[in-house]
Amino acid sequence: MAAMTASLEWLLAQHDLGLRLVAGVPAREQLTWAHASDLVDPTPWLTGGELVLTTGIGLPRAGGEQHAYVGRLADAGVAGLGFGVGVRYAAIPAPIVAACSERKFPLLEVPLPFRYATISRGGNRAMGLAASRRS
Repeated sequence: MAAMTASLEWLLAQHDLGLRLVAGVPAREQLTWAHASDLVDPTPWLTGGELVLTTGIGLPRAGGEQHAYVGRLADAGVAGLGFGVGVRYAAIPAPIVAACSERKFPLLEVPLPFRYATISRGGNRAMGLAASRRS
């Protein structure tokens, strides 16, 4: 029996989540974790393979700094960015979309109302199941 895994591809296939791929190509590799952060630079706390979820509250408004944010995530080996719209931004900022498109870095739009815990619990539960089946 194949182990259940949570990948970006799998999360996007969960239609009840309402996630929409905006840029990049979702990898089929298993995510290591789904982590919510509104830090300008969460990379010191990441190990690679995570889906970073943000509402953009902590992001600077300058386009160059938003572009650099995506670069830091991609360079850290993050699997993708889930951007929650409707809190600080009505839509994902154009510099974020452009940076993700340039780097082919997966960008998912997360609609409101939505609880990030839904993604984290579902994805992290699936990741835990896969890890326990490998043991």
